[in-house]
Amino acid sequence: VEMVRVQSDMMSAQYTSKDGSRHEVNLVPNATVEDALFNTLAQKKVDVVMQSPTANTGGPLDFLARFAGPIAWLIAGLL
Repeated sequence: VEMVRVQSDMMSAQYTSKDGSRHEVNLVPNATVEDALFNTLAQKKVDVVMQSPTANTGGPLDFLARFAGPIAWLIAGLL
């Protein structure tokens, strides 16, 4: 496993294998099990990302909307 992306509700996660394939799993709502899982992932040096509730997987227009300000400042600085 290369990376794990945990949903904000802590009920499901997606993980990416070393071969690039993506998989989804349901998590057990138990603090002891979650602690053991995250400790094991940390020991194996697997990247874990907590998905924010407002995060979306939008396209290029969402990217531009999010970074329009910094991009404008970058272009202005180059002129």
